Amino acid sequence: MKKIINKNLLISILFLLIFIGTAIFVITDPFNELNSIQVVLAKEDIEINQMIENDDVYVAVFPKNLFTSEILVQKNKVVGKRANVKISQNSFFTSDMLDMAFLRPTEEHQFFIIPNSWILQLQGSLRRFDKVNIYAVISEKQNEFPLPIISDPILKEIPVIYVKSNNNREVEDVNGVSDRLQGTTRPTQVELSLKSEEFKKLEELYDQGYKFIFSY
Repeated sequence: MKKIINKNLLISILFLLIFIGTAIFVITDPFNELNSIQVVLAKEDIEINQMIENDDVYVAVFPKNLFTSEILVQKNKVVGKRANVKISQNSFFTSDMLDMAFLRPTEEHQFFIIPNSWILQLQGSLRRFDKVNIYAVISEKQNEFPLPIISDPILKEIPVIYVKSNNNREVEDVNGVSDRLQGTTRPTQVELSLKSEEFKKLEELYDQGYKFIFSY
């Protein structure tokens, strides 16, 4: 009789452990973590030109199969910005929904189109809102004296205002998917936010015999 009681007790304990394990598995849902990512969402409707505050947003899980690299995942990329468009409750955020301060002319920064003759190379995956480092490379044009090789970027973290093709169309990702693998057109023109002295520096280097590579 004692052996039967012990056996029943062991079976009861085993079923209890299975129940607890199943409950923990359902609550934690480890497979859901593999198929989702945390993103920033709007708590309520956000109007155009509204300043977004910390209480206006929250972080929640978002299906990975619907996620693109344009969607913002950090609060500090959203809070403190103004909305360029009306953003609906529970919607995610992307950079082009927000007024990025560095993409507006200021007393110091202006928008400059870089002449095509200055450009040695534009990456096909370069897009608006990227920030580029600019490298000066000796071009075929040579002065009487050999030019020094410049290894480090001459300008760093320069905001890209527009990337356009030779027919003046903005280069975007095919189907609006930000994987950068395929663009609607090939980049040939770039417009940057620069201080006047930064633009003059590029101009002087070009006159000396350098052209520029824009890397991000």
